Amino acid sequence: MLTIALLLLADFSTGSRGGLLAWLCTIPFAIWGFRGFPGMGKRWAVILGLVLLAFLIMNYPKGYDILGQLNPHYISSNIATVSRSLMWIATWHIFLSHPYLGTGLGSYFLFYPAYRLPGELASAGTYAHNDYIEFLAEGGLINLGFLLAFAGTLFYALYRLIVRPARLGISEENRYWALGLVLGVFAITGHALGNFIFYNLPLSILAGIFLAQAWRLYQQPKDTAPLLPRLGIRHPGVIQLSMALLFVLAGWFLALDAAVYGLFSANAWLDGLIPNANARAVFLMKAARFLEAARPQATQPWVYTGNAYLNLVAQEPSMPAVQKKVLLEAALHQYRQSLVGIPRQAGVYNAIGSLYLNYGSSVLGLSPAATRDDAVLAWRKGLALTPESVNLRSEIATQAFFNRGDVAGGIAFLQAGLRRPLFPEPRALLEWVIARSQWLLAHDPKAAEKTLIASLKENPDFTPTRRLLLQIVRETQSIPPFHRDG
Repeated sequence: MLTIALLLLADFSTGSRGGLLAWLCTIPFAIWGFRGFPGMGKRWAVILGLVLLAFLIMNYPKGYDILGQLNPHYISSNIATVSRSLMWIATWHIFLSHPYLGTGLGSYFLFYPAYRLPGELASAGTYAHNDYIEFLAEGGLINLGFLLAFAGTLFYALYRLIVRPARLGISEENRYWALGLVLGVFAITGHALGNFIFYNLPLSILAGIFLAQAWRLYQQPKDTAPLLPRLGIRHPGVIQLSMALLFVLAGWFLALDAAVYGLFSANAWLDGLIPNANARAVFLMKAARFLEAARPQATQPWVYTGNAYLNLVAQEPSMPAVQKKVLLEAALHQYRQSLVGIPRQAGVYNAIGSLYLNYGSSVLGLSPAATRDDAVLAWRKGLALTPESVNLRSEIATQAFFNRGDVAGGIAFLQAGLRRPLFPEPRALLEWVIARSQWLLAHDPKAAEKTLIASLKENPDFTPTRRLLLQIVRETQSIPPFHRDG
């Protein structure tokens, strides 16, 4: 009882909703599985009493209002609950857009921003907080099938263990050991309904070990016989060779990914190893070329080389136009190749748009209209991936609307961004851009003041908003309403 009490205190101290969900999903099966054990009624009464005490001890000092939080209004307005339901709806729409093979394993964070719903501001957008629907979105029905097969195996084990223990010839001691192990996996499986459990490799391994140990306790060799011998293939070397090749292949790609990260994402250590900047740049270019061939799905080497070509053009203004054009076309090729492995990269589309805007007419030989259209198209692709990007939205508004004389259309396009889910600082920045456009382009200082005052109410510490409002007040000699109030 003391062990159970300490375990419960530790469990409730985390305040984990998923942990509570796993416990609530598991305890009915535990009660059912131990239903025939002598004196279990009294034991369960004591255990459930400890559960209630542990819950109250760990939550009441923190101001937890159990009755208030069971109120439907609280549940419907709680940011954590609402955000997860909105994430699941968005993830379901990702699946509907990619119903057969999904978006690719591990790609959820790349696709989620384009499907994120207004009001969902609590998550980083890296996981759906429901493994089943995320497996469905990333790998379609086939991928979800693997996870459901695992869960199905677990339910089958529970069914045999609880309903047919005598028929299976399982000893009473082994029955309860196996039940405990299976329930441990069931807790993880239930927790996956509200969190990303099977994406956590140690938990996945632990679940597999628990389930394998439970099967071993069944003492049924026919159920655990190796697959190949059951098919008549008795060559252990096939398995050993296959595993060795898989380990070599996985190790090779892991080493390449480590090189990509160490050379192009966190390469400060290289400054001390190669102090000369030119020598370091040459080394990185050679490394990028090698990694482009060895690991074409990696994006950083392609982007690094593209940036290098672009920097050469910017640093050498006297370079002949023909050479500039060759380098710029090579940079565009590098950027586009970086999108092959991970096609949803707003930063790369931003770079492509800027390249067209800066050099499309002067070097690449495009007409002004084609230059503008190519730049805006690239930026629109980037904005579709990161709808919260104020920079991309502002660039599109400038080139597609303001520079064409459509000031009202540009302001409307900027204001449409406020309907997207934005964190407080990007929202305040977008409102600042809108107000500045209303003042300088639409010549409507009253509208700009209204936008800025509303922004300050939501984010009073955003300094650029205050400065712009003071500047408008000085130049127009108007006094905003909140100044009259004191």
